[in-house]
Amino acid sequence: MSNEINKDILCILAQRDLDAANQLAVQYRPSYEIVSYLCQQSAEKYLKGFLDFNSVKYPFIHDLQTLHSICISFDSRIEELRAACTELWIISRAARYTNPSELTARDMKHALQYAGQIRECVLSHMFERGYTPPEPYTVSETDSYMESVRADQDAVTATAVAEERRKYLHSAAVMLHRSGRIRAATRASRRPWRSGPAGRSRPAAI
Repeated sequence: MSNEINKDILCILAQRDLDAANQLAVQYRPSYEIVSYLCQQSAEKYLKGFLDFNSVKYPFIHDLQTLHSICISFDSRIEELRAACTELWIISRAARYTNPSELTARDMKHALQYAGQIRECVLSHMFERGYTPPEPYTVSETDSYMESVRADQDAVTATAVAEERRKYLHSAAVMLHRSGRIRAATRASRRPWRSGPAGRSRPAAI
């Protein structure tokens, strides 16, 4: 039996999901639920890729625990992922179905860790049996790529923060300028009047 999407495409898509999750996680005020959701999507695709590698027609489900149980029947060593699959599934369900606002930065960090563990375990067992992932998605190249992405993202974040600070200081300066003009106009309106050039009588200065 063949799957609609094979292991090569699944591994590429899984790595892209994980790359996207890591990129979003280092942004200013990241969305915890979106990062967690992408981690679940990555883990799901890796597990399905493992099943396709074993010539198994994978089910069209999102439940990481069920997929993990199916994988164990073909390689008992996948048992080590039970905790990662369970915890990531709990976090991703909160992100998708319950209350995303309850997710924290700690949950997001754990989701990234669990997704990384699932990737490393699945690919290592596939490598042992002769699988070579499509370029450029080998583990070493991806890790190097993510280091460069984080460095670039840090630079972008620093630039964004500097720009926000510049806008804030500019707005504060404008407000102070306007406030000064208003105070000056208020003081002028309170000054006693004197005789004008047209002969109109104005109050003498006190």
